[in-house]
Amino acid sequence: MTSEDIAQVMAIERMSFPSPWSEQMVLEELSNPVSSFLVLEVEGRILGYLCAWWVDREVHLLSLATHPDARRRGVAKRLLRELIEAARAAGVERIFLEVRESNLIAQNLYSSMGFMEAGRRPMYYSDTKEDAIVMSLDLGESLGDPGS
Repeated sequence: MTSEDIAQVMAIERMSFPSPWSEQMVLEELSNPVSSFLVLEVEGRILGYLCAWWVDREVHLLSLATHPDARRRGVAKRLLRELIEAARAAGVERIFLEVRESNLIAQNLYSSMGFMEAGRRPMYYSDTKEDAIVMSLDLGESLGDPGS
């Protein structure tokens, strides 16, 4: 992702989350040495993106979003698959994330890719006081090909 992508990423962010990141937060993540973004772009249009931190032998998926017009077309799965493949190639042992308890579509996506519930964070989301479900994917075990 480059600074030229920020406007499209911000539009997707605002359409996807009740408490979206600010543009300043995205810019800070772009300059953070442990942070990386992946975007799926078709003919100059960003359909989805993810942001993750790479720390030691773990990846923390911070955000994954798809443009509403491109949902249910495999965009998020493709981005997640790219992240998993890159993590495996880098020798990462585990990928983890938090997802809203009410976001069943995302939970189903993560489960379909091999993620398992690892715990909960009570009242994690400040806007609604909703719990977060912590999910993780252990790359140290033979899991086959997630998402195939």
